[in-house]
Amino acid sequence: MNFISRRFLNRVKKLNGDQNGVVLILFTLMIVPILMVVAVAIDYGQTLVIKRQLAAAVDAAALAVAQMPSLTDAEATAKGESYIRAHYPDAAIGVLKGFSVVRNGDGVSVSATAEMDTTFLSFAGYDTLSVTVGGMATMKQTKMEVVMVLDNTGSMGEFAGGMKKIDALKSAASALVDILFQKDTESRYIKIGLVPFANTVNIGSGFRGSAIMDETVPTSLNSEQILNDIGNGYSSLFQAFDKLGKAWGGCVRSRLGGNDLSDVAPSKATANTLFTPYFAPDEMDMDPSNARFMPNNSYLKDGIATGKYKNYTFYRDSPQWAGWGAGPNYNCPTGPIQPLTNVKTIITTALGKMKAQGNTVIPEGLAWGWRVISPGIPFTEGVPYDDPETLKVIILLTDGRNDVGGGGNGPYKSAFTSYGYADNGNMGSTSGSNAEATLNSKLTTLCQTIKADKDGDPKDQDIIMYTIGFGITAGSTIDNIMRGCATEPANFFNTPSAEDLQAAFQDIALGLSKLRLAR
Repeated sequence: MNFISRRFLNRVKKLNGDQNGVVLILFTLMIVPILMVVAVAIDYGQTLVIKRQLAAAVDAAALAVAQMPSLTDAEATAKGESYIRAHYPDAAIGVLKGFSVVRNGDGVSVSATAEMDTTFLSFAGYDTLSVTVGGMATMKQTKMEVVMVLDNTGSMGEFAGGMKKIDALKSAASALVDILFQKDTESRYIKIGLVPFANTVNIGSGFRGSAIMDETVPTSLNSEQILNDIGNGYSSLFQAFDKLGKAWGGCVRSRLGGNDLSDVAPSKATANTLFTPYFAPDEMDMDPSNARFMPNNSYLKDGIATGKYKNYTFYRDSPQWAGWGAGPNYNCPTGPIQPLTNVKTIITTALGKMKAQGNTVIPEGLAWGWRVISPGIPFTEGVPYDDPETLKVIILLTDGRNDVGGGGNGPYKSAFTSYGYADNGNMGSTSGSNAEATLNSKLTTLCQTIKADKDGDPKDQDIIMYTIGFGITAGSTIDNIMRGCATEPANFFNTPSAEDLQAAFQDIALGLSKLRLAR
């Protein structure tokens, strides 16, 4: 018999003969069980608090481990413990007594047990109470397609601190790849593509002979800078490459009719949707009207008196090489587009091949970034926009403004780019001096088009845009344009130094990892 029971019986004996104590006896008989119920409720209430806190800790641990399928069992257990202890700290009610993390197929099971000392139930012989809670999560990750559109122009060969910009870019972009791939050499969830750009974009020489090129249905670009010579059997610039004994470098021209800012599929039924090979013409040795003119790319011996543009016959007859100038692949980036791949070494190797050369035509680079990530041809590695399991991301970087060589290049008004020479008006201006504003307008339009809804569901973002200005002046025109191109303000980075660039790519990679796992 416990202490409370003995005290109660003694009190009853004293009141046994007292008729006036009947009410008190009845009250005492009722109050004791009431107090016992209250005591039990208090201790039980504490267990409910523990259960709620423990459940939150277990759920957090299960979700965290499920989002990291590459962890070993030991790493998974350690990760689970860290989340449990973070959500059920030592200061919580009770003490954590044990936990388990078990992975089975695509599932993760986490359980934890906590114990508390009782306050009132100890009178009934219950000194402690324990609570065990379990939780499960499925190891399923959102897939991600990332295309990096990176400036490979001549200014990227300049130094930023102790290293060249292009080398800093290679290092920073490789760090992003490392973070996204984690320990995987081939990923089930990540695909990354690369678009190096300068005067134009190299899509890869393997496209010669494919249906996307205008070899058999020549567009006007085929004869724009090289006067047509159909009578001699010429219909394609590839024939000019062949007669000169030079391989096509893989670069293409910007399409006409507004298709330069589109990912519309190339079709022989609509000639301006096809892609024309980039062939930089042999320039005049000098401009007779401007003694100060120095040609960028005079590579054939043709004499001073020859006009600005030659016809196909000139190239067919294969004039002698002059020993200077770059030839028809002038300022074509040596590094071709790397389509989306889930193999880490393929993308890191492509990054390593980037070289700094040429002028800056940002919208052409971004247009090809869009074509790489879109589901249509010429690159078909991208999933449809309405795929619920995949996020699509474009990262655009430039170290300066759009620049086609200014307006002082004699009769051509610019260097040769994907739009040809400025004097042909394909950019919307016949002067290289005005080309920057024209290309800025194209870039702004293209950014908005890429960010627009594509799957009919305006609630989701079909393509997420990150933009990086490397060493550009804050508040400058290109700085403001790049800010506006980003999906949201936090997706833009102005990076004055190589260290800032490295940090920006790491921030983007970590942000993408969190976004992919939390979706």
